[in-house]
Amino acid sequence: TQKPLCCFSCDLGFPLPLLLHIDLRSLLSILSPTRISKKMAVSARTPDIMGERQYGQDMLVDDIGDVTITNDGATVLKMLDVEHPAAKVLVELAELQDQEVGDGTTSVVIIAAELLKRANDLVRNKIHPTSIISGYRLAMREAYKYVDDKLAVKVEKLVIDSLVNCAKTSMSSKLIAGNSDFFANLVVEAVQAVKMTNAQGEIKYPIKGINILKAHGKSAKDSYLLTGYALNTGRAAQGMPLRVAPARIACLDFNLQKTKMQLGIQVLVTDPRELEKIRQREADITKERIGKLLKAGANVYFVEAGVIAVRRVRKVDIRQVAKATGATVVSSFADMEGEETFDSSLLGHADEVVEERIADDDVIMIKGTKKLNCGMSFVLFTMLKFDCPTVELVYFKSLLTTCSCWTMHGIVTKKQNFDNWVSLILRGANDYMLDKMERALHDSLCITKRTLESNTVVAGGGAVEAALSVYLEYLATTLGSREQLAIAEFAESLLIIPKILAVNAAKDATELVAKLRAYHHTTLHKGSQIKSICLGIWILFFCTSHVQFYLLCLGEALGSTLTLCLFRWKIFSRKYFSKRKSMKNALCGPWKSSLFRWKMFYGLNMGLDLLKGTVRNNLEAGVIEPAMSKVKFATEATITILRIDDMIKLLKDESQNGED
Repeated sequence: TQKPLCCFSCDLGFPLPLLLHIDLRSLLSILSPTRISKKMAVSARTPDIMGERQYGQDMLVDDIGDVTITNDGATVLKMLDVEHPAAKVLVELAELQDQEVGDGTTSVVIIAAELLKRANDLVRNKIHPTSIISGYRLAMREAYKYVDDKLAVKVEKLVIDSLVNCAKTSMSSKLIAGNSDFFANLVVEAVQAVKMTNAQGEIKYPIKGINILKAHGKSAKDSYLLTGYALNTGRAAQGMPLRVAPARIACLDFNLQKTKMQLGIQVLVTDPRELEKIRQREADITKERIGKLLKAGANVYFVEAGVIAVRRVRKVDIRQVAKATGATVVSSFADMEGEETFDSSLLGHADEVVEERIADDDVIMIKGTKKLNCGMSFVLFTMLKFDCPTVELVYFKSLLTTCSCWTMHGIVTKKQNFDNWVSLILRGANDYMLDKMERALHDSLCITKRTLESNTVVAGGGAVEAALSVYLEYLATTLGSREQLAIAEFAESLLIIPKILAVNAAKDATELVAKLRAYHHTTLHKGSQIKSICLGIWILFFCTSHVQFYLLCLGEALGSTLTLCLFRWKIFSRKYFSKRKSMKNALCGPWKSSLFRWKMFYGLNMGLDLLKGTVRNNLEAGVIEPAMSKVKFATEATITILRIDDMIKLLKDESQNGED
């Protein structure tokens, strides 16, 4: 078999010179342009599937001919057949963004590709990769700090619809954008329903507790939220009851089929009656196991005991049902003494288990997965996983018991809450529509989760990227080292996001980006002027004349705006503050409120309005997203690739093949 590809670099960022018999690499070739072009090929397909009014729809065809039509960046990159290891870095970057944030996979790949492109230009201009990496790291740290200090806004300070706006922003480029109001409220309700508190006292929103079930028929607006867990399967036999309430649930992660001898075991018999006894014993072992399950609350069989059997339940669903109902997944009946037992403390509970018909499919609904508070008596109802000799079954058994908080894992000493789990029942015309709805809702669920857990949001529509670009461009002018060039290119790379958004919306990208930069440039420099004005006012009232004289001389020497501030505001400020009784109210009252209004209007939240083709305050317009920095992920991926000197494809080892 072919050996994997190997990439080498040292820890300090300097590429290791490679001189092998396979090929002679130039020691002066620090960065290969071919490697950069491989990753640009991965990102060449992603820009046209980004934005609110994007036109890109990729048709993906696999080896067996299955067709997937989507504009989701994570889905496109996941299904790509990528061979080059450096290009695989971008694919893994998109998967990381999808896992951590849930959305923004297209943006993070585009930013990383643009950073690599500009890094390649710097290398061609004889800038060492170490200087580029150092500049990129500095720009990443400053950008992350700037987002936290200036751009991030607490969710509590916004209106109550901020969570809904986050979900709607994620849906704006999806198939369900026309019904974004309906689905956004559905998503927010589902995420808040799975709220829980972990052992450290932190509030978490495990969206894995939200099951998405797709059903053909009706329109998208007929989708609804179900409290409980839904299984896309029906009863094993028509004679079983349609509803069991209350329900006790046990989950078994092994088959209860007829026991058979393992391979390699031989039994020699001379009497045919002995063979029949062996077969009967195999069937009796299964009956004994079933009896142990029923003895947990009943001593009768199957339908007579009011049991619902559900065939072919996936292992993932078994685990989710166990979490939702508080049951324990049992992998074997064997105990420490070698005997087979089943304890009733392993059972979960639910208000009812009922079979409903949605369109042409039968669906098992587990409703009423209540909160379970340890330290008190409670009602348990359970789900029995069972296999008959022909098909895999899961049994839902109805029994009412009162039990304590003792489990096989020990005594529960801390109070725990098992919150309600919910299921989203999606309705649509066909599989294509339902698949796109599922991917869109998954992204919105992840965005809402991150917003609630991080408790901070930022303005969308290219507002963050434009603000960071202007700030880093100004920061680069204050440096006198080679990192200045890298930071300047970093700042220019961030503008690729608003440019692509404008192009995909059929707007003039050059004009819109220029207006956007002008707003943020004015915000940045006006902010520094206001600080100088406030400092000048403070000097006039709280400093002596000698100190004022020295500060004026220093301001003239440095060419700062402090001198102008002192002269322009000297007469006005004294007239204004002389009418005030409290100097503290004069300094903190009207100036602070007017500055806040000015910041909100002209401030750092200005982004693109892709429908009207103008620049607006996207924070007030509700175009917001979580303050999870995709710039950090893109920069780390870029630095990883820049640290690699070259790729060596090892030859096939013929000696091992000869031995085989």
